[in-house]
Amino acid sequence: MNPTPVNFRVTSADRTEERLAIEIRGTPAGEAVIRYDSATAIVDARVRLEGFQQMHIALHQFHYELAAELLAFVLDRGAMAQESDGAILYDLGSELQALPLPANHEVGLGYPNSW
Repeated sequence: MNPTPVNFRVTSADRTEERLAIEIRGTPAGEAVIRYDSATAIVDARVRLEGFQQMHIALHQFHYELAAELLAFVLDRGAMAQESDGAILYDLGSELQALPLPANHEVGLGYPNSW
């Protein structure tokens, strides 16, 4: 599967929280809420994949790519979070599947906490 074009658009923000609209290939596909504290960014997202059959088949690969994009967004926004936590809930039409957000270093962003 080739990387899927995913875009985020901030719909609201304050000092401790951002809300994002998620688009896949230019189609609205969900939303995310990012809550910041002094050391952690907590990301909770819901993504509708009902119209994207190829992503059902390769859900874990798509999840890894989407999580990496979300975590990179958090870091690009200047968040000083040492780690991120949360989950992405995928609406597959006939079922819901929640997958945990990987650690920053698992997607190539930053270092493990033990370093």
